[in-house]
Amino acid sequence: MSNYVFRIVYERDWVRALREGYVPQSPLDVQDGFVHLSSFDTVIDTANLYFDPSQNPLVLKMSVSSLGEELRWEWVESRRAMFPHLYGVISAQVVHSTIALIHRASGFELGPEQKRTAL
Repeated sequence: MSNYVFRIVYERDWVRALREGYVPQSPLDVQDGFVHLSSFDTVIDTANLYFDPSQNPLVLKMSVSSLGEELRWEWVESRRAMFPHLYGVISAQVVHSTIALIHRASGFELGPEQKRTAL
């Protein structure tokens, strides 16, 4: 497993996270009882499956160690892969960097990474 996990959010949710101190959960997160995250290998597929390019999604990069014991890797049958799930909230403080998602005709690709400065 990687040292990092990833959360895709819309730009408006990241702005809200910076203001409020935590990343808002999606309706699916609330329904399932955990925050859906991705590995490096699955983040682009997740973006292409679930995110609208017109809403300016971006990727939050977090170290596994910063999320503690509330982070669990679980098998997701519909995607036939292990996914990180966080049984807690994501503090804006633990976000190491943000990565732009660039949308092309073929789908999303990762753009430039921007390291975070202290809040």
